[in-house]
Amino acid sequence: VEDKDVATVFHVSKMFLAARANGKSARDKYLREVLSLNDLTVKEVLQIYSQAVGERYTNDDWLQTAKAILTDGDNDGVWAMTNLVAEKNLPINSQVFNGVVRKHVNVQEDIMTHFARDQPLYQTLVRANQITDDSDMLSELLGNDETYAVFCPWFDPEYKPPTTVVQLDWNDPVRCC
Repeated sequence: VEDKDVATVFHVSKMFLAARANGKSARDKYLREVLSLNDLTVKEVLQIYSQAVGERYTNDDWLQTAKAILTDGDNDGVWAMTNLVAEKNLPINSQVFNGVVRKHVNVQEDIMTHFARDQPLYQTLVRANQITDDSDMLSELLGNDETYAVFCPWFDPEYKPPTTVVQLDWNDPVRCC
C-alpha cells in the first residue's frame, strides 16, 4: 500500500476499529475528521487516526505505528464492515438524510430540496394550527396522519437483498443496440 493511494473502505474501516479500541473520544475524533474530508489518501487516513489517538505529535514513528496496525492480520471485523458498505453500495463519505443516501452533502444547498419535498405537509400543519412557535416540530410531523415513512429496508435486520437469477439459453435471440 502506497501512501498516495486512494483510501478504500477497508483502510477507513480498519483504522476506525483501531481508533474505537482507544476509546470513545478517539473514535469520535476519527469519524469527525474522516467525514469532513473527501477523497482521502491512505496517508491521510493514517494521519487522522494518529491525531485521534494522540500519537501524531507525541510519537515520532506515528506513521510506522499506524501502518503496522493497517497491515496486521486481524481483519474479520474490517471485512464484515467493508462487505456491508459494498452490499449497500455506499460511498465512504455518504450520509442518510430523510432516508436518501447522499454523497458529499452540502447542508446549506441540499437541505432545501429535502424540505421542499415535504412542504405541502408543513403547510397543512400550519394551517391546522398544529405547528406553532412553541411546538416541537419533530413530534408534530411524526404524529400527523399525513406523515409518510421514508424507510430504508436495509436498516431492518430481517431484510434480505433481492437476488437476480439470470438464465441464458443458446437459443435466445441476440439483440443489439
